Amino acid sequence: MHRVHASLTLSDSLQDIKVVETEMLSVLEHWLRKIEEEASKIFKQKQENKAETKATPSASQGSGMTKSQSVQVSSTKLPVSSSSRGLMEERTKIQFIRWSQTRVYRVSSDVRNEAMRERLEQVRNSVSQVMLQAMQNNRSNTEIRATLSS
Repeated sequence: MHRVHASLTLSDSLQDIKVVETEMLSVLEHWLRKIEEEASKIFKQKQENKAETKATPSASQGSGMTKSQSVQVSSTKLPVSSSSRGLMEERTKIQFIRWSQTRVYRVSSDVRNEAMRERLEQVRNSVSQVMLQAMQNNRSNTEIRATLSS
């Protein structure tokens, strides 16, 4: 359990807000465009292959795209200007792969509302515990100061 020190001020807690770097955003947007272009090309090729397969079933063996080819297309790399940029590109690729494999299931509104209520309750309890610990720490610091001053 993380203890909150009484010396924290509002300005200290505001320093924890995430800062989004514009360079990182532009790199992510660049890679998202590249991935969308690759996905569009693959989709068009698959659609063309399906049309060819329906027209001539024997042509599908030589002209179809295999799974290894599609993986190879998605793993192409652009020249990397720095190691951090390369790391960011790899992380972006990994995140896209995770995202693309995520399955979304429809649930009833009752189930969704119940899950939201449970999560809100968890957050409220966590906030209450942190506030209570901060108040207890503040009281003990006040008692120590009173003892030292007398």
